[in-house]
Amino acid sequence: MVNVASRHESTGMAGKIHCSCFLFGLLKHFSKSDTYEFKSRGLVDMKGKGEHYTYWLERATENNPWANEKALEELSGKVKEMIASKTWKMRKYFRKGHLIHDAASINGQSSATGSSGLNSAEDTNSRSDCSSRETLNSEEADGLSINSDDSDLEGDIEDDDSGPIIEFTEEQLLHFGKDWEELKWEHGLTQSGLANKIADVIISCLKSCIHKEGARMKIVEDQLRQYVVRIADMYQAENPYHNFHQAAQVFLRAVFLWESLSRDEDMRPIYGLGYDPWDRFVLLFSALVHNIYYDGVANSQLETENHLVYQLYKGKKSYQQRKSFATALEVLEEDFRDLHEEIAFGCPTFRSSVRKAILSTDIESEDKLHDLLRKCEEQNTKACIDEKAAKTKNESNVCLLLTMASLGHYSQGFDLFLSFNRLHFEEQTRAHKVGRGEDKRESWYYEQAMFFEDCILPLVKQVQLILPDVTYLDEGAMINVNLWKESGKEWLAASMLPGAKVQDFLGGQRSGDPMEKLISANVDILESLLREVMASHDGERRTGQLDHRPSNSISNPRDEIQLAIQMRKSLTNGLSAASTPELITEVKLELRDFVVTVAAGYESNRFHNFLHASQVAHLANLLVKGIHSTEESKDASDIAHDPLARFAIVLSALVHDVGHTGVPNSQLAEEQPELADKYKNKSIAEQNSID
Repeated sequence: MVNVASRHESTGMAGKIHCSCFLFGLLKHFSKSDTYEFKSRGLVDMKGKGEHYTYWLERATENNPWANEKALEELSGKVKEMIASKTWKMRKYFRKGHLIHDAASINGQSSATGSSGLNSAEDTNSRSDCSSRETLNSEEADGLSINSDDSDLEGDIEDDDSGPIIEFTEEQLLHFGKDWEELKWEHGLTQSGLANKIADVIISCLKSCIHKEGARMKIVEDQLRQYVVRIADMYQAENPYHNFHQAAQVFLRAVFLWESLSRDEDMRPIYGLGYDPWDRFVLLFSALVHNIYYDGVANSQLETENHLVYQLYKGKKSYQQRKSFATALEVLEEDFRDLHEEIAFGCPTFRSSVRKAILSTDIESEDKLHDLLRKCEEQNTKACIDEKAAKTKNESNVCLLLTMASLGHYSQGFDLFLSFNRLHFEEQTRAHKVGRGEDKRESWYYEQAMFFEDCILPLVKQVQLILPDVTYLDEGAMINVNLWKESGKEWLAASMLPGAKVQDFLGGQRSGDPMEKLISANVDILESLLREVMASHDGERRTGQLDHRPSNSISNPRDEIQLAIQMRKSLTNGLSAASTPELITEVKLELRDFVVTVAAGYESNRFHNFLHASQVAHLANLLVKGIHSTEESKDASDIAHDPLARFAIVLSALVHDVGHTGVPNSQLAEEQPELADKYKNKSIAEQNSID
């Protein structure tokens, strides 16, 4: 049944309800009245299931008391009224479940694992107290702010015999790069691979917090891994910047910053950051989930649109961050109960701490960031005399580290900064093009320069108070702000050229960059072949075989090629006698933009990548040149005397594997059945590259 439902989904269409003939029969023939309108779709070939006759469910009729137009209007009015009055919080299905445990089962687990010294009654009372505190956090969550001191922060921090700093193995630390400047995940990781690497790190972190073994711990580990995969799927992949890969980079920076804390216990203040291992877990968890709901536009745009998320959190700002927090915690509490129970029992302030950390990543309001910086400065310039004060201070510092991780690219290598900045700019520009935001193309350079001065430099200065041994943040930020002021305008202008979609990944067009050299080499080959096409065209035009049209009327390669197709195949003498013309500047620029776009379309596979395609194109060019130099036949249909054919061969070689995912067609057909259906299960990757 599940497979059939999956096939209906994969063969359906966006915005339509695809239903089986079985459902059609139930709703159409076994209802007392005609309550739904259907449209026959006909026989649909479903993979592994054969042909099924299906229908589109179009709409409800007026006879439908639950879904007719009037009923839907009434329901919409009730929902808006409920949101406005905030009474939805009191509805039973919005309340969070209590964390009440069976005393017998808890006692059994303690005996089995030997990890708890509590007896049954003490354990039950402790967890019941945890339940009430967690429920309090749930009900008061919307009333909290980053600067508020919550009553639930007064809880004692349990002693941790394992020590405040958790050592990761070399394998777990994974591809951190030589230093902060080059810190990024390895190339070619799929979303699934990235999620599993993140899960390895965060599971290790959780194990240092709860100290359990046996079957119970295995369940918790499995649920945490599944939770990370679920969160990865919830990110909106269509966002160029606010997507799972960006969140994974924030996670990586957060781990790196935490590892930069002083490892010398004598150098760390008592109760300082790192004293409670749960602080680290809160940081990494918040980094993972902080942007799972992001609609590709700023919070202010949601307010302008009177968006439903804005209505839900009206007057509280940070709408998308609040939605991300609520969604992440709802999934954790409802679908991963064992994991949530262990976290909530070990860290009663988990909910409020994560909420504050996630809200701190909303840097759209600079006042909010400056409030956090002022609070941290006040707390970090005086010593903590007890655990309560330390908890409040460390909670603020976790917010500070997460903010630094989310903006870390501003202090990393300039090429890395440009790559993320370009994606953010592209996301803003895309939103503007569909009427969802301002045009940032004219103001982006100045806004980024001001953001460096007003936000990044003060943020870096404050972070270095808790990371006194770190100098790379300040140095990197200063280098980047100066480079941006010097070359930001030129880079931005180049980025806005057609086809410069991911020019950032090509190293900022530096002449010494290997990718830039590769692109230039391909452009030179194609330019040379295109000039031969034009020379052939000019030779035929001089002999009267083509309409008289001045070559400077051709404005781009496509027009030139289309005109050259009109050539009658002959007159080799005309080709040899003709001088090779120069391409006009507009054609050269568009040809280069095309090659850049092709390069960006290649995945970072070990074999099927842009380097491999360039090698194929180079060999193809050598082959057609060899044919041209040795062919003695005067048959105009031969490649030797058809410059357009030679151009087409080399161009095809360059683009033949664009978008190749690195797997064979048989596996691609299993992973993406819609592509297999589209291309009749023949040469799927190659046909997709052509498209």
